[in-house]
Amino acid sequence: MPHLAREGLDARGLARLAARMRRAEATIEFAVAAARAALAPGAWRESEPIKLASPQFRELPAEVGLRLLGRAIAHTGNEGPVELGKLEELYQAVRTSNAPLRRTLAGALVTLRGGRLVVERAPARRTSRSGGRSNRHFTKP
Repeated sequence: MPHLAREGLDARGLARLAARMRRAEATIEFAVAAARAALAPGAWRESEPIKLASPQFRELPAEVGLRLLGRAIAHTGNEGPVELGKLEELYQAVRTSNAPLRRTLAGALVTLRGGRLVVERAPARRTSRSGGRSNRHFTKP
């Protein structure tokens, strides 16, 4: 703590930093809400896909786009919380892909095609005829 205090991170400095972080977080949340209203207006219904114009989505600041994509996936998916690392990878792929893209994450299917980014519930996973068990057997070498 003494070393941090010399750098201005004493209790008062940390409180000031926390207040600044709260302000920054509120600003980002405001921007995400505005982006959602602009790119996907109206209520998001559970049974309907969320459609975003990909050129405008790609122009969003990275943190705003990442959070908007994460919220769309969390809303449509059904496999629990979205892992940040996987979301960041998917976001980067969506942002940089020049070809059609189709990926799943957290129970959501994300499709990029023809200037549209669509997030919808992923189809149920297929099970084998043997009641979900694979016929493959793995052995140790």
